[in-house]
Order: sequence, then C-alpha cells, then structure tokens
Amino acid sequence: MKSLTIGQVCAMLAIGVVSNKLLLLPSIMYQYAGQDALFVILFKFLLAILFVGLIMYVLVKNPDKNLREIVSSVIGDIGYRVLAFFIFIMYLVKCFTLLMESELFLSSTMYEEYNKILFIVPTIFIVGYLAYKGLRTVGRTCEALVKVIFIGLFITFLLSLSELDPSNILPLGTTPLSSMIDALNACFLWYGNYFILFFCLGDVKFSKGMVKKVYLTLIFSIMFVLAFFFLYYANFEYTSIFHKFAISDITQFTPEIASFTKVDWFTIIIWMITSVLQCAIQVYIMQRSFIEAFNIRKSQLFSFIFLAVYTLIYILLPFNSSEVINFVTRYASPYVLIVGIIIIALLLIATIRLKRLKKKESPNNV
Repeated sequence: MKSLTIGQVCAMLAIGVVSNKLLLLPSIMYQYAGQDALFVILFKFLLAILFVGLIMYVLVKNPDKNLREIVSSVIGDIGYRVLAFFIFIMYLVKCFTLLMESELFLSSTMYEEYNKILFIVPTIFIVGYLAYKGLRTVGRTCEALVKVIFIGLFITFLLSLSELDPSNILPLGTTPLSSMIDALNACFLWYGNYFILFFCLGDVKFSKGMVKKVYLTLIFSIMFVLAFFFLYYANFEYTSIFHKFAISDITQFTPEIASFTKVDWFTIIIWMITSVLQCAIQVYIMQRSFIEAFNIRKSQLFSFIFLAVYTLIYILLPFNSSEVINFVTRYASPYVLIVGIIIIALLLIATIRLKRLKKKESPNNV
C-alpha cells in the first residue's frame, strides 16, 4: 500500500524549496555576487526544475520501486550502501546548519535574556517525534500547515512593500563571472531540498496529473523565493550584506510596522514552524540513509539519537557560527552538488536498463 498522496509530496516539496532560503542565504549570496545574486538564484532554480523533471521521469517509469531498489540494480547493494552513507553525511550537515540558523534567528529577535535550551529541547522533541513516526506523518503535517505557512509569509511580504525601491537593484550585470560562479558553488547546501523526492520513490500513490501538480508546486515556490530575494535587495540595497536574518529584518526595518512587535512574533512563529517541518524531513532522511548504509534493523529511534547528539553539541560545545558558515560554503555545498548529480545519474542509468529489460521480457519479444 502506498503511504504518500501527491498532496503530501507537493506540501513537502513546497516547504523544502522555501524553508532555509529566507534567513542567512540572501546576505551570504549578496556577499559573493551583489544584486547579481538574483541571476545565480535563477540558475540554481533552473537546475532544480531540470532535476525534478528527471526524478519525475524515474518515478513514472518505476512507480513500484524505491530508491534503494532502483540504484542497487546498477551498482549493487554494497554500492548503494556507500551512497546512502554519503547521503547521511550530507543531511547531517544540512540539518545542523538549519538548526544553527534557526537558533541564531530566534536568539537575535528576543528582546529579553535568551536561553538556547528553551529553543533546542522542545524543537528536538517535536522534530524527533515527527521523524520517528515516519514519512507519512511528516507529509500529512506538512500538508496541514503548508497553506498557513505561505499565507503567513505572503502577509509579511505585503507589509514590507512600502520600502520597496526597484531602482536599488540596478545596475545588474556588473559582477564578474568568477564571483557569480563562486556564489553558485558556495550556496548549494541551501538548495537541493527537492531531494526529498528521492525518498518518495515507491511510496507515492500514482495519480493522473501528478507530474503537473509537482511542477506547479515547484514553480510557485520558486517564484515565491525569487520575489522575496527581489524585495530584500530592493529594500536594503548595499546594506543587504549586514542584514543576516532576512525574513525578520524585512519587517523590523520597515518604519510603518517596526513599532508593532506582534508582527515580529507573527513572522517568528511562521518561520519556526517552517524550520521545524524541514528539520523533520531532514532527520527522517538521515535516519533512513543511516539504517540503509549499515544494513541494520530498522529503528526510528535513531532520529532521537541524532538529535540528542545535536543537543549536546549546542549545549556543551561553543561553536563559532561564522566558522560553520565558512565550512559549509567552502566544502559542504560542493559536496551536496556532487552527491545530487551522482544520484540523478544512477537513477537515469537504472531506469534505462530496467526499461530495456522489460522490453526483452515482454511477450512480443518471445
């Protein structure tokens, strides 16, 4: 029995596209490419559209096979277990970065004394429980909250339009190509959240118009993010590099609404819901890839173990967020791109091989 509906898949995809791109990423990309970061973002999203198209092709051709079954047909089970370990490492870093961003965001917006334990412990329990319950529960929760999230973020955007000055975006096209390539290379960790589709293979209830619905969801989410980046750069211009928490700063530095602290809290609540859901997706993938990598007995308890380790790191080990971001942009982001390309290539090769085998085994060829 298929565990996921297309609505749940689309909800997870939409939240994945938006979830970690409206905090640190705008200022990081501006640091590399200035306003021309808009072109870099657009190119990344064009890659996403291409990759999602390839994933949907694989899904349509292999509706009853999961990622492990498809990839193992090309590189064997041992090969897949090695790949699963690479995926585990990727999501280990992605999840830590997302938690770090969310914790920094919350601490920066608190007006009273802040205790990180009050953030990390409740977050760990919610995320751990969702991941423990499995992909279907995560999908259903995302489906229930996705409209609330997008409406909330849209209201935040509308409240910030009074400071919009499109001329601040100009001039475009002045950034050297090398800087734009550096921006492209440095920020892949914040993209690729459509990888959740890899782990939906074999679990989706195939329905008419499925591919169309996925593409509409992807394009809508992409346009949403692009509109936010445009608004952010148009509002802050050269000071964009200093506004580290974009979604919060957009409301805090809009004079007409800056005095209404409830607006800040509205933004915080909406964004933290988004981060928790995305974190649950990432922990589920970590858990699943770890189990498959070491071929151990399936146990959802690993989600709590991973999150307990994160909690200890946050509470006991002082870490410099700037050093973490430097590591992520230098090493982790290229790693994400390489792993993603490998998975896509293996899925395509496996699909072509399986298609040929079906033709050979069909009655017409006997």
